[in-house]
Amino acid sequence: LSPAIAAALNQGGFAEIEPVRSLPGMVRAVLQTLNRVWAADLDIEALASGSARVRDLCLIQQRVRAALPAGAKLPRDVRDAAIAHSRLSPALLGSVTLEGLSDVDHLWRPLLIALAAHISVVWKASGDTERTWFPGSLTLMQRKPRGTIEGDLCVDPRAELVESLRWAR
Repeated sequence: LSPAIAAALNQGGFAEIEPVRSLPGMVRAVLQTLNRVWAADLDIEALASGSARVRDLCLIQQRVRAALPAGAKLPRDVRDAAIAHSRLSPALLGSVTLEGLSDVDHLWRPLLIALAAHISVVWKASGDTERTWFPGSLTLMQRKPRGTIEGDLCVDPRAELVESLRWAR
């Protein structure tokens, strides 16, 4: 998606993000924002009238959708297509088991609900998240205590450069 987002930003014509569209890190920031919007299952096209920034994000999404190669879709479009064909799930999937997930993004919840109408959907969940929306079979897994995890964190030179340019701005 990064090349498609970069191309969408290069086209310009934004109301609010125009002055910052070519700054270092903008493609990454837009990608992260879109990923969060999609995971939350927000319809930014419906929300676009309320904010110039959301209209800009909506324009980027439209440009990205148009730039995707044949057969590639945005997450919400994939989900909607899967829901439309959920009646085929017994032959395609059999049963579905989600194991070890503490939560499911709002984007995928309607798909799981649609699948549960046709096949067995089991969730072996961990954590304390609200799951009243889930129509399948739910089993809570006991957490196993983990040992201490140690590690070193380092950044590559490219990331350091991008961050220094952002701070310099």
